[in-house]
Amino acid sequence: MYTAGTISGTKGSTKITGKSTQWLSNLYNILEGQVIIIYTSTSSNAYSIKNIKSNTEIELSRPLYDAVTNATYEIFTTIDNTTSDAAVKIATSIARNNEFMGLMNQWTTGTGTVTVNWGGEQVKLTTVDQMNKNIDGKFDKSGGVIEGDVSSIGSITSKSNSTDDYDLVRLVAKSGDGNNITSRQVGKPQTIHSLPSTSGTLMQIGDFGFGGESYFSKINKLSPSANEIRTFDSSITNAINKNLIGLSLSWASAGAGRSVRVIACEGGSNPYPDWYGLTYTSSGPAPYTQKFYTTANTTKDSNGNLKAASPIVKVFADHIELNDESEGVELKCLHTGIYQLKHVLGLNSDASWGGINGGITIPSGINQLPLIYVDYDVLVAGEQHPFNGEPVPQEEHGDIVIYTSYRKHFDLPQNVQRARLKTYPEFTKLVGDERVELENGAPVDIPAGHWIDVRVNMPSNSIYNQKQAEAEAYAKEEAERAEQEAAIKINAPARVVGAF
Repeated sequence: MYTAGTISGTKGSTKITGKSTQWLSNLYNILEGQVIIIYTSTSSNAYSIKNIKSNTEIELSRPLYDAVTNATYEIFTTIDNTTSDAAVKIATSIARNNEFMGLMNQWTTGTGTVTVNWGGEQVKLTTVDQMNKNIDGKFDKSGGVIEGDVSSIGSITSKSNSTDDYDLVRLVAKSGDGNNITSRQVGKPQTIHSLPSTSGTLMQIGDFGFGGESYFSKINKLSPSANEIRTFDSSITNAINKNLIGLSLSWASAGAGRSVRVIACEGGSNPYPDWYGLTYTSSGPAPYTQKFYTTANTTKDSNGNLKAASPIVKVFADHIELNDESEGVELKCLHTGIYQLKHVLGLNSDASWGGINGGITIPSGINQLPLIYVDYDVLVAGEQHPFNGEPVPQEEHGDIVIYTSYRKHFDLPQNVQRARLKTYPEFTKLVGDERVELENGAPVDIPAGHWIDVRVNMPSNSIYNQKQAEAEAYAKEEAERAEQEAAIKINAPARVVGAF
């Protein structure tokens, strides 16, 4: 049975025409006298074939009963299980085999592209010879090794193994816009990074200490190098002798004899580290070192002057203020003008504050005249307390008792003296109905709005000293770890990661 395509014809005519039909092809064995049934939307009519004029035209034995357009049909080419049916099938098989062998001959021996008849359609086939030429030297989609240079007119994209959303990296060369690398991660916006227009080595995260751990080196064992963030260990032979981390700035080109400036701070976990400036050359001795004054290692005294600070206690009439190093100190007000600083070990004997007895700064008023006198005692365990005469307990050993008293200036002009007492009424006392000036040396509390600065010694187990010990231990461990990692990197073989 043959049913390919559709037919059209005019009512009363014996001619029908086919669309996508192959009525003369030996493959289908359509013969005169065979029955053809034509279907319409309302009926089906049987006719016999009188003449086959072409692949698309048949003459019927009688006129069409109805006009048809693109109608379906059936041609009964044989009757199943008859001798003629067997003959037709054998003939058809031979014809199809011959047609296929001819097609294969064209495909395997031809060149370029050949046009063949297949299933009633004209089909263009790329020959075996042309396919071999097309795939010769092409990239293998599943990967492999590429030998020689690779050129691309368009962009080169690398993506993860996915058919929809995926990570990608793309190399793009744009005329006039420069070259760039485009990348995107799943769920994140696309990023574009332009490549430099001059030759050189691209920096990686961690190079010269940027974007990663600082570059570890011993400052006095390397020639000055390029600008970088570096870690300097405590083996440097200067007065600091601490682990430092900082920015190394090269003066002119790097190399022997060049001068390098370093801005660095102490390593470890200290929240207020000391900062230093260093200058060194590869041919010079130990680095020239300077320590920076900051809000962490200086203080403004009660008169507004900047002073070097270690453990500093600001003593007011009714409270104290501490810096980091003096954390843990407590105030005990014993009497008018008598204060006890607890949990200390006497005054700090720094020469910049006047030595062993110079650790106290008193406030001044108008005309820079000192407001009070100050005296002090350092308590010794077992001896009598100067205030109450009782034995000093061990936990108060080293505590400081401070005495403040009125400081009279005898040569002041009368108007200045009146202004001074008006500003500081605590320097007066009521006698009858009149306020009179205190006697010189009379006990008095620290004037309101003023304080005295006391530079103290702290015990080794103070809060600050414990933090410092932990920070130094941590810094030492980090320096040793960094030195070991640097040695591993130096000895590790080079390797190449990733390629397009």
